[in-house]
Amino acid sequence: MQCSRACGPGPARTAEGGRSAASSLPPALHHTFSLGSHDSALDRSDYGEVGHIGRLTYTGALDRWEFAVYRYSDERYDPDEWLFLGAEELDGTIEGTMRAGMAAYPP
Repeated sequence: MQCSRACGPGPARTAEGGRSAASSLPPALHHTFSLGSHDSALDRSDYGEVGHIGRLTYTGALDRWEFAVYRYSDERYDPDEWLFLGAEELDGTIEGTMRAGMAAYPP
């Protein structure tokens, strides 16, 4: 069973309840979870075409996600690949993996 949700900028609010600046992530980024698994795919939908960006693996802590970038040359996720644009954004958080994925595969 799978579920997905868009992880783009929503109507962000300030502490006073007003709108704040929009997130730097585009609305076309989708985060797809496979229920019953510790892995989650980070994909992007561009004009109806879904493109792979990376895979997140839950390690038991919300600030220690592992990331594997998708390599189109091999058509697989590679957890050992660290030489890609955006790798410096990886900080163990979902937000960091989204920034890294968007740098690796810009829209």
